[in-house]
Amino acid sequence: GYLEAVPEYRGMVDLARNLEAIPGASEYPYYNVFPQYKTSIADTTVTWTTPCFDMSATRTARDGGYDLTLTASNAHGDDGCTDIYLLATVSDTSEVKVTEEGSQTVAWDVATDANDAELWDVDNKGVRVFLNLNDRKTNVANLLMTLIIFEPEFTTSVNKPSATRNINFLESYTHFTMPKQNPRDNTVVPEELIHSGDFIGIERLNGLGPTLNFGMGSTIGHTTVALRFDDGLYVCESEVAS
Repeated sequence: GYLEAVPEYRGMVDLARNLEAIPGASEYPYYNVFPQYKTSIADTTVTWTTPCFDMSATRTARDGGYDLTLTASNAHGDDGCTDIYLLATVSDTSEVKVTEEGSQTVAWDVATDANDAELWDVDNKGVRVFLNLNDRKTNVANLLMTLIIFEPEFTTSVNKPSATRNINFLESYTHFTMPKQNPRDNTVVPEELIHSGDFIGIERLNGLGPTLNFGMGSTIGHTTVALRFDDGLYVCESEVAS
């Protein structure tokens, strides 16, 4: 794919297929790729603080759009500390990098074919400011860590690295633990003890199940029910395809 075509990231893609963790990823990498909303630049001066700088921003109206002035002061991060911002409205985006104290101006042009809703949005809601919580390389590593937990969705089994990553996701994000078990200790439930309406919970370490656990606060990702018909016992479920 695209990442494999970029030499800087090709090695990460190869590692992602074989390792339980990807070098360069965050301590909490799963879904840790989305920028954090900080403020909106509209008609008043806005301020915020990042691990690198104290920031302020204003906008000035001009023909065809606005000039956004971002000012960084009181640098308090490590040497080379850099803020990477995503500026956005409902119809446009722009990336801005802040590497040192000082001001920079971003020309925010409003499209000549913007509709009334888009014009109202930028005039009244302003330009939203989102701060990337990681540098690009860390974001790519985190993205790969997130995507790779879904690998079993496209295979017939869950391999050991995928299982380990999914368990790590569960234990890190939901605090649900999944101790190792000996398959020989499994109990086989006699079929005659299963009745219509009995609940059977399923947990598959395929990315989707653990994500559902995280979203719902549940320890299972899929539910089924036992139903007895004239010709025997069935385990019934509801799926997208059904």
